[in-house]
Amino acid sequence: ASILPEVFAGHPTVKNEVRVRFYKDGILTIGVSSSIVASELTIKKQKILELLNEKLSNSTTPTTVKNIKTTVY
Repeated sequence: ASILPEVFAGHPTVKNEVRVRFYKDGILTIGVSSSIVASELTIKKQKILELLNEKLSNSTTPTTVKNIKTTVY
């Protein structure tokens, strides 16, 4: 289940501008379409981490995301 609608309420196009690139050593790297979207993710990073870790804790293979990094694609 996606957390994007909850984090970016009122911005339905964000889901088209964000791509998960990879996860390694607790760091989730997300590709974004522009520096503006990267800035929005940075501003909302704490909320994203909280929601993501809450959902991941209920999964069959619990994982913790410690940090989020962005790259512009």
